[in-house]
Amino acid sequence: MKETRRIYERGRGKADNIAVIGKVTIFVTDISVAKQEVMLTLNPSIVEYRENASMQSVGLEPSFRPCVLTPSHPAEIIVEGTRYKIHPVSFGTALDGRTWDYCDIEVQELV
Repeated sequence: MKETRRIYERGRGKADNIAVIGKVTIFVTDISVAKQEVMLTLNPSIVEYRENASMQSVGLEPSFRPCVLTPSHPAEIIVEGTRYKIHPVSFGTALDGRTWDYCDIEVQELV
């Protein structure tokens, strides 16, 4: 299994910064197109979630810490005995009333 998903930065008033791919949950907190890096948390336990048109509030268990990924520094995670590689493949900016940074993230199941 290999799937690529576009994930946007926080603050759009949508849940575009959270994705579930296979058994991997990705929660993006920051994207830097200039540095080509994405800050995210993998498989967090979300204990609180609220959003409206201009704000998003997410509460995570304290044991989950964000990590920074770049195209040359992917991450690996094991979920229920299956190993996954999480790899940012491209970065960009979209216009939707204002500019929003995004990152295309690839999740690949490793055998």
